[in-house]
Parts: sequence; structure tokens; C-alpha cells
Amino acid sequence: MTLSADQIIDFLRIHPDFFTHYPGVLGQLRLPDPTTGKTFSLHERQLQVLRDKQKLLETKIMEMGHAATENQAIIQKLQAWQRTLLKEKNPNAIPAIIEEELARLFAIPLVCLRLWPIEKANIHESYLLDVASADRKTIDGLKMPYCGPSANIHLDTWLRGRPAHASSVALIPLRVGFSPTAFGVLVLGSSDPGRFSADAGVDFLMNISEIASASLSRLTP
Repeated sequence: MTLSADQIIDFLRIHPDFFTHYPGVLGQLRLPDPTTGKTFSLHERQLQVLRDKQKLLETKIMEMGHAATENQAIIQKLQAWQRTLLKEKNPNAIPAIIEEELARLFAIPLVCLRLWPIEKANIHESYLLDVASADRKTIDGLKMPYCGPSANIHLDTWLRGRPAHASSVALIPLRVGFSPTAFGVLVLGSSDPGRFSADAGVDFLMNISEIASASLSRLTP
């Protein structure tokens, strides 16, 4: 009599101690390998499954290690940028340091700082931009940095003639604390379409915004 698979499964469910009473049966079972087609004993197959799981775990651990190393490198660069800003004794040099050091430390092809005119603020005119109210509202409306294709952004508005070849950009609003209005914007751009993609995390950019905003506060009396 030939038993169906369902009947065998039902039997084993009803008699969970079957292999305890007949341990020799386990040694006779042969299982096919789905990749090679070869057959192995149940014990050999279990060992192979454990080895595969171990390799997968090792791969994940290595990936986590690489990610931790990359994150540590980013933190160190942010700290280096912040130290340079804190050590600068001339407040008027802050805008240039923000642009130049960001570009150098993080290899960002396009870094452009634009600030709205502030009464009695000591800001070089090359960084000032008296944009239309609608453009300011666009930046004010950004509660988080914008990341995405440059085609969605009128870069000429913010770059004011500066040449740029960017496929992806990040617009980082600059504001004091939780102020609803921004006092400027930091534009980052790259020819790599995936450098500032829409699904990228913005924690790094938020840190840049906070550090830049705090440093630029030294320009106001």
C-alpha cells in the first residue's frame, strides 16, 4: 500500500515520538539538495542548512561593520568641519568655510550658500540673495531638506549665474532653532543622480543645517 504525503504527515502528527522509538529511520532518510540535485542524509542536510545560515549571518555582520565604518567616517568629517568653524576668529570668513570645507571633506561638486539680506548683518554681498517672496516661501515651507532631481528645481534662482552640472540636488533651509522662516539656503549638487535621491535619509543634512545655521549667527550683531 502506498501512503500519500498527507497521510504520512498526519501519522507523524499523531505519533510525534515515532523517531524516538525508531531512531534508525532517520539515518536512512535522504534529502535532495535544491541547488546541486545530490542527496544527503537528514543529518548532513541539517548541517548544510546551519552552514548556510552561518554564512548569511557572517555576511550581514560584515555589512553592518562596513556601515558602521562609513558612519564613523561621516561623523569624523562633520566634527572636523565643525572644529574649523569654531576655531575661525573672523566671523566674515564663516560663509567661505561652510562652502569650501563641505566641498572638500565630503567631495561635493557643488556647494552654494545663499543668505537673505539681514539688517546690520556683516555678510559679504556675494552670499546675499534678495529673492522673490515666492522663492523664500518655498524655502520656508521646507521643514526638512529637499533631495531629488535637479530638473525639479530652478537652480538659477539660487546659484545666480554660478555654473553647475548637477543631476541631483539637496536644498537645506537655514533657520534659527524652530523658527518658521529661514534666513537662507544651502544648495548641494552632484552629477550623480543617486547622490541626493528622494529616498535618501536626511539626518546628515539636518546636522549640516544646524551647524551652518549656528555658525552663521555670529554674523549678526
